[in-house]
Amino acid sequence: MQLLSFLIASSATSTILPGVFAAPAPNVLPNLQARAVTFNPDANPNAEPRVWPNHKLRYKFKDEASKEALKRVVKDGWELWTKAGVKPANIDIVESQDDDALVIEATKKPSARTTVGKRAESKMSFGTGDDYGMLDVKANMAHELGHALGFYHEHQRYDRDEHVKFKCENLADWSEEKAKDGFCDNLKNAADERWSSQDFIKIEESERDPPPYCYTGYDEDSIMHYPGRAGGAKSRMPGGDRKPVLVVGKEEKPFKENLKPSRIDAQRANNMYEDTDKKRDIKKDRCPKDDDKDKKNKKDKDDKDKKDKEDKDKKDKDDKDKKDKEEKDKKDKEEKDKKDKEEKDKKDKDKKNKEEKDKKDKDDKDKKEKEEKDKKDRPGDNDKDNKDKPGGKDKPDEKDKDKPKEKPDEPKEPPKEPPKEPEEKPDKEDCNEGFYGSEDSCKDSCKGGECVTGSTAVGQLYHYCRCD
Repeated sequence: MQLLSFLIASSATSTILPGVFAAPAPNVLPNLQARAVTFNPDANPNAEPRVWPNHKLRYKFKDEASKEALKRVVKDGWELWTKAGVKPANIDIVESQDDDALVIEATKKPSARTTVGKRAESKMSFGTGDDYGMLDVKANMAHELGHALGFYHEHQRYDRDEHVKFKCENLADWSEEKAKDGFCDNLKNAADERWSSQDFIKIEESERDPPPYCYTGYDEDSIMHYPGRAGGAKSRMPGGDRKPVLVVGKEEKPFKENLKPSRIDAQRANNMYEDTDKKRDIKKDRCPKDDDKDKKNKKDKDDKDKKDKEDKDKKDKDDKDKKDKEEKDKKDKEEKDKKDKEEKDKKDKDKKNKEEKDKKDKDDKDKKEKEEKDKKDRPGDNDKDNKDKPGGKDKPDEKDKDKPKEKPDEPKEPPKEPPKEPEEKPDKEDCNEGFYGSEDSCKDSCKGGECVTGSTAVGQLYHYCRCD
């Protein structure tokens, strides 16, 4: 397989924007792996770039000032790789004065750039501040060492848009005129013009050779992934940060800062540098099976499915419980309303019955009082033993002696009755003619006579004993 070479933009005239660290851009598209944006280590050993031989990345400092400023930083940056899982038996770094060693230079500029992989002239220019890139000196050095190993940017993968959105218009050197010339989507033009977009434009899958190994997914945790605001124009808002260039989600939040190589970064380096002295069969998958990751992914998926099912079951149960409770509450309310109505009806009925009874009792009492009053007010209604004289008239009360006597209404003519057969009449001496208050007293006093019942003009009943 013929390797397509890079054009290294490592001269002093190359432009790197503040806030950006970068690998020099190619003038033609590189051969990329699907998972690792890197080059093929199995290509012609005389081609460039290539892996470092003998499992050693050799480096030296351009001058004493650079050594003093960066000696510790280089070791700290490489320590992040070994902690991520890079095996020294596969690849390690060593300081060397060889002519083809990576030359590291310290600068005051807020930027960094490094040639990709082993080259006839491998170079790194590294800003010593922490005001660019990941905003962390060690993380920035780990990123540049990744380029030196042979890795390109993860965010320039062909499938980048499935994971991250590139807002080209937020780059510091963007302009409408440049955009018309392919500033945002033409990698060759961007590289030729040294536009900052060369470090963001994705490389399509159709423009690369088939992957020799490791066909896995996008690594959002890679140290080779730019943070969201790298290369962004400064905000015009007071105290504003740089505008985000790489964003995620509907809210377009700036992509995170990765401050150390990921597990996949370390595995990628191990895979690329193991057995570099032996010829590889590039048609065979040289990646160790990602069993741990697969198991973890499967476990995560199973856990998620289980949690989703539990959440759904809980929601269904909650909905059912809620529905059952609503139905029970409704039934209880109906029963309570029914019971309340029955109690109210009973109470109303009892009240009505009591009112009727009270009314009846009152009517009975009024009737009785009226009868007693009538008896008292009618002549001849006193006890027969209290008659004051023969003739049937009652003896007046002592308190009524001085009252003028009322003249009774003239009795109506007694109704004529058909003649009766003669009966044995009692002695008329037992007959006391006169008015009586009741029929019984009239009959008792009218022996041998006739007791006649009639009414006055005003409707008052009377009983009259007629003796002749």
